Amino acid sequence: MEIILVVVGFVLMISFTGLYLYLVETKRIKPMPLGRHGGFEVRYTEEQYRKFDKKYKEENETWIFT
Repeated sequence: MEIILVVVGFVLMISFTGLYLYLVETKRIKPMPLGRHGGFEVRYTEEQYRKFDKKYKEENETWIFT
């Protein structure tokens, strides 16, 4: 039973990839931007980085690693 699900999933993945490539090639849809966050760049300020670092340090100080 699991083999059937894996094969069906694989066939669907290949089919949808082929359909996507066909639609991009015929210019019916725009290609998805590649990169982090779906193509949207996230920029943080130095203050935000310091805040994240401080929060991360505080969270990790509560754990005891052996």
